Amino acid sequence: MGGPNLRLRFKETLMSKGRILIVEDEAIVAEDLRRKLGRLDYEVCGLTGSGDEAVALARERRPDLVLMDVRLEGETDGVEAAQRMRLEHDLPVVYLTAHSDPATLQRAKVTEPYGYILKPFETRELESHIQIALYKHQAEAEVRRQREWLQVTLRSIGDAVITTDAAGKVTSLNPVAEAMTGWKAEEALNRPLEEVFNIINQATRGPASHPVERVLKEGKVVGLANHTALISRDGTERAIDDSAAPIRDSQGRVLGVVMVFHDVTEKRRAAEALRESEERFRVAQELSPDGFTILRPVRDAQAEVVDFTWVYENDAIARMNGTKPQAVLGRRLLELFPGHRETQFFKRYQQVAQTGQRCVFEEQYRGETLPKPSWFRIAVVPLGRDIAILAQDITKQKEFQAELERLVAERTAKLQELVGDLEHFSYTVTHDMRAPLRAMQGFAWMMDEACAECPKHEAKDFLRRIGTSAARMDLLITDALNYSRTVRQELPLAPVDAAALLRGILDSYPELQPSKAQIRLEGEIPLVMGNEAGLTQCFSNLLGNAVKFVKPGQRPEICLRAERREGWVRIWVEDNGIGIPEVMLSRVFDLFARGHHDEQYEGTGIGLALVRKVMYQMGGKVGVESEEGKGSRFWLDLKPGDTRVSH
Repeated sequence: MGGPNLRLRFKETLMSKGRILIVEDEAIVAEDLRRKLGRLDYEVCGLTGSGDEAVALARERRPDLVLMDVRLEGETDGVEAAQRMRLEHDLPVVYLTAHSDPATLQRAKVTEPYGYILKPFETRELESHIQIALYKHQAEAEVRRQREWLQVTLRSIGDAVITTDAAGKVTSLNPVAEAMTGWKAEEALNRPLEEVFNIINQATRGPASHPVERVLKEGKVVGLANHTALISRDGTERAIDDSAAPIRDSQGRVLGVVMVFHDVTEKRRAAEALRESEERFRVAQELSPDGFTILRPVRDAQAEVVDFTWVYENDAIARMNGTKPQAVLGRRLLELFPGHRETQFFKRYQQVAQTGQRCVFEEQYRGETLPKPSWFRIAVVPLGRDIAILAQDITKQKEFQAELERLVAERTAKLQELVGDLEHFSYTVTHDMRAPLRAMQGFAWMMDEACAECPKHEAKDFLRRIGTSAARMDLLITDALNYSRTVRQELPLAPVDAAALLRGILDSYPELQPSKAQIRLEGEIPLVMGNEAGLTQCFSNLLGNAVKFVKPGQRPEICLRAERREGWVRIWVEDNGIGIPEVMLSRVFDLFARGHHDEQYEGTGIGLALVRKVMYQMGGKVGVESEEGKGSRFWLDLKPGDTRVSH
């Protein structure tokens, strides 16, 4: 055990200074020992005459060897101290004493010392005992290490391992073998292998021959027969695969057998499932209306694909090509169809075979038995060293698609004509409705002036209301026309300087001047992707509402700011107005929806609907946070432009 490696480590130990603890109650003898060890190139790491102190020094300094006297100071003698050192620290102890009576020797044996030197002694005798003790301790440590390593290995591997002696009786099982056989190692020890390792032939259900018998007889590695199953102690059956090998000594004699096996139940189930799947696949392909072919590339000396041989084809593709499946197997594609070399089919087959990348394409093809050219969707995929081709006839789909496109074109033309008529009608209606409304307004104003001296205040109020209603209807028609135009038109997108756009709006509207409203632009307003005209409509509506919907006598306060949120730029328009009732929040952007019907707040209910429509056309979003009586916070989400700009 150990061999050259152990001898090398022992040689290295001798070349270095071994550390020795001297436990001797006679000071003169202890000092003499220290000097002798120094001349022998050993390092004395401690010197004491007390047993208890010796144990403490051993724990603290961990010497390589202890020279121990039997009779020591205190209650703990050398034998007891040696026993504690062996159990606690596995230290080698050599007794150095003048006592050799049977009782002392018997007590000393229990501690398994590495030497027993009687005083007086020679220096050479001392050195030989120390060297032998160190070598023996290292050898035993190496044996323990290898035994532990072997045990850890056997416990750690995923395969089951059983060993036997030359008579075929079990000498060990690792944990996996215990789990699979149902036998604990201590229970199986020295039992015949057949009792612990019960195997049968799954096909015949009869006993299977044990490979250990052949190994012991022939002295070579042997494997299990196919379809072997292990019956565990509790009756559980597992399909297994294994191999058995002889254990030999240094002279080559067979000392026993090591058998390694593992559970292949799932593997066999998977193989059976694969076989059944392949059979189902074959049947499905035979019955499928789609063509299916497997081709194997033929390569030249430069590894270029120059042709293909047939590996498989189903009946459907045979009917398309006018061939018989069994007749083409092993034949070359260009041998049977020389004209294929210049087709897209052949070029795509080559491409997939060369690159290993699948491709799907559509191509028109007229086979030998097809009455007219047909359209096919072809999928070509790598399949190991072969390529698989699935051909689906899509002629009817193509014809249906062409007919559908024709119908869609006709319907689109009719819709465009109808839209044109509706647009003309809307302009006509708008013009015709506005004319009488303007007349109503004019006459109402004239009557109002004519009745300036009239004491009938109620009549004047009615006239005022006629004028107001006419003006509101005119505004409603104008807003409806603007909304209709917005719905119809496309809004091309480009980077827009939102900060500059807002400044322009603030400068253009009298209601937004500093004398009438307090407006703050906070922080940085970045570039956004949008349409300048569309954004002008959105901001104008939101700012106009912020100025309009305030309490009587209240000065509007508006805050404009922006922030970046997960790939978007969000621009806030916050006001101190009357807010929006909770019941209206979910439909405030609907067409003609108004949260406040008091006549003091004019409006048509189209402005916010227009904002939502414009934002949708620009690929953006709009929303609001509000509480009645505490103002509103509208936000617009737009994609950012290329760079940031500061206002």
